[in-house]
Amino acid sequence: MPALAVKISEELAEAARREAAHTDRSLTGQVEHWAKLGRAAEAHLAVSVVTTLKRSGGDLNTIDDLASRKAVWEALENLKTGAHFAATAEKLLAAGGSRYEADPQDPKGILQVQSDGSRVRGKLVGRKFVPAE
Repeated sequence: MPALAVKISEELAEAARREAAHTDRSLTGQVEHWAKLGRAAEAHLAVSVVTTLKRSGGDLNTIDDLASRKAVWEALENLKTGAHFAATAEKLLAAGGSRYEADPQDPKGILQVQSDGSRVRGKLVGRKFVPAE
């Protein structure tokens, strides 16, 4: 597919560079990843939730209004526990493969959920999962 040049702010480009360094993506790959996440979020979240989440910069603790914070938290939890997520997880586990989740105890870590349901803490290095020592 042919490439298309798009202007983005220096602030967004710098944030993408920093994040890309940790995820072994290019700057373009990181911005595309974020765009795909945004498209998915807009398809499954109410506009008010998306707006509040954007204003928070992804840090729910910066949402001063407790009702708004709770609404965002619940909407994100519903994505994770909703029927579409569960069905996809079941298909992945039935195929014998692993799936990956954010590690709630380590914001930079990843949990590998193996086909038997066991969980292994680790991180991605060069797009490969490396168990924590």
